[in-house]
Amino acid sequence: MAIGCTSDNQNLSDLIQGEWISTDDSSSKIVFEGDVKKDIYDEELISSAPFVVESFVNEIYLIVSGDDEDFKYSISELTEDSLSLIYLRRGNTLRYVRK
Repeated sequence: MAIGCTSDNQNLSDLIQGEWISTDDSSSKIVFEGDVKKDIYDEELISSAPFVVESFVNEIYLIVSGDDEDFKYSISELTEDSLSLIYLRRGNTLRYVRK
């Protein structure tokens, strides 16, 4: 796990703030503002929901609260310039670079 700062949840929540562009599809981006995660595609807001960063043992998770369910991601990398999330329900890795 390559986390770009200490495992302190507040530091990670601060580091994740800002706009991230998908490395697979430049039309797809996520934005973290305060405690809200926004999913944007082609400059159109797709969804917006509160999030928290939590750590358990040696893993760090991003948990996004949806209307009917929570979306849980493992944060596999978080640096000033890159973010990699593993969507736990499907196991796929989502990679982003900071805008």
